[in-house]
Amino acid sequence: GLRPDAIDPRLTPNLAALQFEGEAFLNHWSGGNSSRAGIFPFFYGLPSTYLDDFYGVQRPPLLLSLLRERGYQLALQSAPGFSTPTDLDRTVFAGVPGLPGEAPGVDAIARNQQVTTRFTAWLGSGRDPARPFLGFLYYDPPMGEMPDGLEPALPPDARFQATRDPRVPGLWRQYRRAAAFADGELGKVDAALGAAGLRDATLLVVFSDHGYEFDDFGTGYVGHASDFSDAQLRATLVLRWPGRAPPRYTHRTSHFDVPVPLLGDWLGCR
Repeated sequence: GLRPDAIDPRLTPNLAALQFEGEAFLNHWSGGNSSRAGIFPFFYGLPSTYLDDFYGVQRPPLLLSLLRERGYQLALQSAPGFSTPTDLDRTVFAGVPGLPGEAPGVDAIARNQQVTTRFTAWLGSGRDPARPFLGFLYYDPPMGEMPDGLEPALPPDARFQATRDPRVPGLWRQYRRAAAFADGELGKVDAALGAAGLRDATLLVVFSDHGYEFDDFGTGYVGHASDFSDAQLRATLVLRWPGRAPPRYTHRTSHFDVPVPLLGDWLGCR
């Protein structure tokens, strides 16, 4: 749910730095306003109206099938699990054995931290260094459970001061805390890649499933999966692609565009 205009060097320093050393897509759009509708196009390159068909037959995208055929190791971690609300276990990662479920008895903050600790532990000792890997790390930090002090003392955002919804200023502060928390986890993952000597040999892709609205247009919508405004559909996409220059793209791009360069430029498909 990270909207791109929430990225700020004071709030999300790791992601802001990545925008300048990688390829930043500054006019990027999701395939929908929910997690299911946002993640599905990112991997399949198809509208989410096809999701139920792929769900029904449990068919993964070509990208995942090809990675598995080529012997890629899969290091998959998801704070909310792989079933509801994303249905990744029957779509993107259909047929992958041993997908970890949501940890019972663990609070939401710890579940997000486990995404990082389990992946970095695998990176350090569980990985076969002779084989490439795909790591998928899905963070879903709970806004309402974020403790005070995670985010710097940023001034109130003028965009949300004139709203008629009295909840918005407080929700925006909680949202910024969650963004700062997720950015800290990203920094740990990037440091682990560096410690393993993989930073310059790994394509790092950071994306959000959708945006998040704070009554931006005075229509009363707060959150996501409620309307199709820019605030809910704009998404984050940053790539650090080894050996490629770090341009900043301003033309319109979307999650639908992602599979083709990954299949063609990264994996060499024709």
